[in-house]
Amino acid sequence: MTSYLLVNSDRVVKVYEIHINEDKLPYRNLESYLEDPPYIVMDYMEYNSLRHYLRQVGRLSLSEAIRIAHEVALALKELHEMGMLHLDLKPENILFKDKDRKIIKLGDLGASKVYAGRSVEISQFSLAYSAPEVLMNKAATDKADVYSLGLIIYEMLMGFNPQQYVLRGLLPPMDPSIPPPIANLILRSLSLDPQMRPSIGEVLATLEMYMTQVNETQHTGHYMGG
Repeated sequence: MTSYLLVNSDRVVKVYEIHINEDKLPYRNLESYLEDPPYIVMDYMEYNSLRHYLRQVGRLSLSEAIRIAHEVALALKELHEMGMLHLDLKPENILFKDKDRKIIKLGDLGASKVYAGRSVEISQFSLAYSAPEVLMNKAATDKADVYSLGLIIYEMLMGFNPQQYVLRGLLPPMDPSIPPPIANLILRSLSLDPQMRPSIGEVLATLEMYMTQVNETQHTGHYMGG
């Protein structure tokens, strides 16, 4: 949790203080907990999480999903450039500051680890959104965050998490209306082999290329994507 305090980014929920009395751990009972409860002081994100939003709407439009994915990828890029991995990326940790969901920040870096271009061992994660190497308790790299983002992009577009397909070596069903560059990005991000996944820079480049093409289409009426 202390890695939270190392982060200074407009794309990550700001944490001001973390209090955990390790002498009290593990808590023996409720009374022991209430004597000195742990707490975190952080920015308040008024408009809930991507998970809450997905429960309301089921699936997102392609344009909104790509916009949210782009903001998340920018946040991950900043973390990776700081030498950190998130390692617990999931819809619950993608938070909205405004009602239009334009200001997006990442929260809960509780599993995050300092990363210096090498792999790191991790011990805290969410099973449903973790990369295979994390689930097998192997060393993780920045490609583990790319995998989690791939799951989330898929879920935003298709309405469900494809993890059960991917871990069995099966291709998850893909809506044919999803443009090939985006579908290909998702499938590459979900490669079981971390080395086969795109870098976060490649993810951003693909998303930005699509966003540019959409903007051009709105002006010309012709989509130029493949």
